[in-house]
Amino acid sequence: MARDQTEFPPVFLSHWAQIPSEFFDDFAAEVSGAGIPLSIAPRQDRGIYAGVEWLIPTVVVAYIAKSYFDGFLGEMGRDHYVALKSALAKLAGKLALLKITVFASGQHKVRADQPYSFAYSVVAEAGPGLNFKLLLQAELDESQCDLAIDAFLKFLRGYHGGTLEDHMVAALANGRATGGIILLSYSPTTQCLQVLDPFSRSPEGRSPTMRS
Repeated sequence: MARDQTEFPPVFLSHWAQIPSEFFDDFAAEVSGAGIPLSIAPRQDRGIYAGVEWLIPTVVVAYIAKSYFDGFLGEMGRDHYVALKSALAKLAGKLALLKITVFASGQHKVRADQPYSFAYSVVAEAGPGLNFKLLLQAELDESQCDLAIDAFLKFLRGYHGGTLEDHMVAALANGRATGGIILLSYSPTTQCLQVLDPFSRSPEGRSPTMRS
């Protein structure tokens, strides 16, 4: 997602070109209908990705630009915020139907107990050269995805507004940004976001590829 930030509308959706654009019609209708500028663009799958499992691009990436929180959110009120959260959660439910198999170099499958979805993630711009990436657990249903995305959006509002709770500030300070990305996930047990170490389960040097 390394682009000049001036190219991004507040919300940008990037997806594998193999997925027909009609798949995202409901998402586009809900987001655009709420008055949020949106761009949806296909991308060609590169095949082999050099890097750790949790950092490779998912099949669909929803990107929220910093501009959404810097001015747009305050100007437009709460209605579009609710619509964005709803659209992101519903898209997660649709993408849960996709079956993604991940292979490391040599065509060896990555761990069968991989906890996070390779179909979908939500990325938000933190600042120049830094993004937050929300990984969604593979077994979450739509209502749990809604809670995860709500927690992520509230976190982003706090981050950009300078109102994060102390424990989250400490977690970010101790977190590991790799390739300009800090990984986050939502725990249904604690109902909180957690900062992930990208190398805790994915050894360096692994080069996975995703196949639908």
